Amino acid sequence: MAGPLYRPFASSPYRVSMDLESLRLADWIEIDSFYTSQMAEKRRLLAERHDDVFRALPEAADPSREVLALLSEHLAAHHSRMFRRAGVTLENLALGERWDLDATGLHPLDLAGGWCRRISA
Repeated sequence: MAGPLYRPFASSPYRVSMDLESLRLADWIEIDSFYTSQMAEKRRLLAERHDDVFRALPEAADPSREVLALLSEHLAAHHSRMFRRAGVTLENLALGERWDLDATGLHPLDLAGGWCRRISA
């Protein structure tokens, strides 16, 4: 026998919602004054505890490459003071780093994760 169904708004005009709204593309990646220090900490964690802080399933390879391409284009377009893309090369002007996107040897999300604090999807 099932217990009583509890629905606090079932008989009223109120509905539970999460108030979700679309993300403006320009706001996808946030870069602020803490960027360099947070990226240094991220690099330290990846160097010291890589398997604890990064994992990806094999079946995520194709979508991960898509994220890598979208993110590299987005950073160059929306954060052009810090990132420059030329062909398959992305350069982080703030950190003095440069990547050949086709030949890094890293998983695409591992590489993309090194460019920003987090990737919101």
